[in-house]
Amino acid sequence: MMEARIWSNLPEDVIDRILAKLPAESFLRLRCVCKKWNALLSSRSFLSLCSKISHRPWLVMLKRRDHRICRAYDSFLSKWHTISLSFLPYPTAEVVGASGGLLCLKTQFCLSVCNPLTKMWREFPYHSFERNWNAVALVAGEGLQGYYILVAGTCFDRRTEIYDSVSDTWKRTEDVPMQTNLRYDATYCDGMIYFSTSEAFGAMGYDMKRGSWRRVEATSPMPLPDSLVCSRLVSCSSRLFLVGGVGENGISRSIWVWELNEQGTEWREVQKLPEMMCKKFLAISYHNYDQICCVGHEDYICLSCFTSPQVLVYKLPRRTWHWLPRCQSIPDEASYGFKWFSFTPSLYALV
Repeated sequence: MMEARIWSNLPEDVIDRILAKLPAESFLRLRCVCKKWNALLSSRSFLSLCSKISHRPWLVMLKRRDHRICRAYDSFLSKWHTISLSFLPYPTAEVVGASGGLLCLKTQFCLSVCNPLTKMWREFPYHSFERNWNAVALVAGEGLQGYYILVAGTCFDRRTEIYDSVSDTWKRTEDVPMQTNLRYDATYCDGMIYFSTSEAFGAMGYDMKRGSWRRVEATSPMPLPDSLVCSRLVSCSSRLFLVGGVGENGISRSIWVWELNEQGTEWREVQKLPEMMCKKFLAISYHNYDQICCVGHEDYICLSCFTSPQVLVYKLPRRTWHWLPRCQSIPDEASYGFKWFSFTPSLYALV
């Protein structure tokens, strides 16, 4: 039995150390226990303790009809958690990026960055840039050095601007190259923010240090097939991958994974999705390739589509495919739009 006479007299610093070592999902309930613990989540000394403890990332699922509730899958515990965004003042908002324990949301009037664990948030009203960009990316700085927001336009408005939270400034950088239409999905790898383009296959990278764009022009010993129907870029463990559908007459019959070598000159075949899994995935996506997305999550490549809550996972170390366990709170017949992000819960990610 735990004697209250002993446990109620623990030193404050010992209690803080115990709480800091709790699993990340416990922080979602911690603030509800008492006012003291609620204030603890914004204490610099407590956040310093938490910064020394790494938490495994979650795979977050959002429904287009309800962006105020997120379902988060912990692959280590094989468990689903619920994250509420109801503290935000927006009736509707679209999550467009996740990095370093923060989420970036787009609303009708502003961009917003929030930390779901601490419930801290701030917004960036539309003033110095337009609302009609195709590309938005959120990238956490190294260590605890803030974050960056990149916004880039279309082939009609090619402006590129980047926000630095450390200096709290927006800066206009090099415009998107001519005749380039970036897709909305972004992936960060080794100092570069990569976007796929609307062509059958195209990739464009933004160099964070130089503030410039560079097209990825790689070949391979066996060139990427001309019958590539769709392509998505994803990064895992500082490696850049291409997931593509291959077929004929605009219809994909198989899905392959390629990896870009360190020199950025060759795409190398990694794996092919097994035939039966491929047929099931293409069936639930209704062959609508605009709705297919990929997410890099630890050493996993996650392949999903907006019309289904199911996710295919490719484990890089084992070179195996499997379906992720379904979230029990989502009905089987649900098909109203889903988005996925890799999210690392963090109390010390400041907005």
